[in-house]
Amino acid sequence: MSCSHEHTSSIMNQACCFHDLLLVTITDLGYALKPNGKIPRYITRILHTYYINTGKRMRDGKRLRSLLFVPSNDRKMIDKIDTLRPDAFILDLEDSVPKDQKEEARRVIAEKMSNRKTKGDDIDIFIRINDLGAEYSQADIAETICPGICGYLIPKFESVNELTRIAELISQIEKKQKIIHGKTKLMLLVESLKGINELKSLQMKELFGRLNALVLGGEDYLSSLSCFFVGSEDMLDFARKMILLYAKSNDLLAIDTVYKSFRDPEGLKSETNKIARMGFDGKLAIHPNQIEIINNSFKPSDEEMERIKLILKYREIIERNGAIDVNGNMLDTAHLKWAQKAANSLDEMNDQRSW
Repeated sequence: MSCSHEHTSSIMNQACCFHDLLLVTITDLGYALKPNGKIPRYITRILHTYYINTGKRMRDGKRLRSLLFVPSNDRKMIDKIDTLRPDAFILDLEDSVPKDQKEEARRVIAEKMSNRKTKGDDIDIFIRINDLGAEYSQADIAETICPGICGYLIPKFESVNELTRIAELISQIEKKQKIIHGKTKLMLLVESLKGINELKSLQMKELFGRLNALVLGGEDYLSSLSCFFVGSEDMLDFARKMILLYAKSNDLLAIDTVYKSFRDPEGLKSETNKIARMGFDGKLAIHPNQIEIINNSFKPSDEEMERIKLILKYREIIERNGAIDVNGNMLDTAHLKWAQKAANSLDEMNDQRSW
């Protein structure tokens, strides 16, 4: 049974609109299926390529600015994912969950995700597992992986070999559960100098279908430097720059560490404005009150908005002439690329404004 190119494109367009390709039903794929009910190899290749090439774009291109930690051993806290609206949730199985509650926390997550199957909400959900050297990490994945989650936050990253093994485990489970290969993404939480140094070994093609972001774990990073002294901002900024270097050079998101003083909104605003201008894409959050402050810090200022509008206003002239003089300022194709990138990012944040 044949399937036209036009119909295949229609299927893909419809799939992207649903925030998760696995929500495409057998009926939607319709006559693209073979009589034996298996999806043709060329269709799975299209779907796989979509996931591999959209590692940075979670759920219709929405950027990850605010990522809120939620303790997974507290059912009341887990239920808040139905009402709060960060860009992503990180359901925690590591630091916030005592050892004797790990198993129960995994059950809480599995039940919550099972109950959410029919809701179709536009929510990005990651799970922070226990570190790869701990006894719990494989069970964390095996008991929680499902089509409804975006992926896992891997804490205390220090070994590409361990990361490769966990990626292979995920591939096996995806195959068993008929989840599109490569859909389950990995974010690496870098919390030590050893972890930063190991980032140079990430040049492995088999991992790039999985990796989505590099995340700075500032508290543990500073603790790893000294037993007695609180690390300085300069020491933290060094780690930030290294995270940015490796993330941006590998087309990954760069996510900054938590701001632990959740009753200090001005301090959070100042720090988030700083890291947004450095080039970070998002920041971890530990309290719902931090969500709006973080999200707003990743929007252009009024002055920047006016500059974006001005450059886009002269788009056609810049494209035709290469460089032009506007009120004594030179605008060229480099400025146009910047303005278009900023405009696209605003669209992806669902914050499109009148140009």
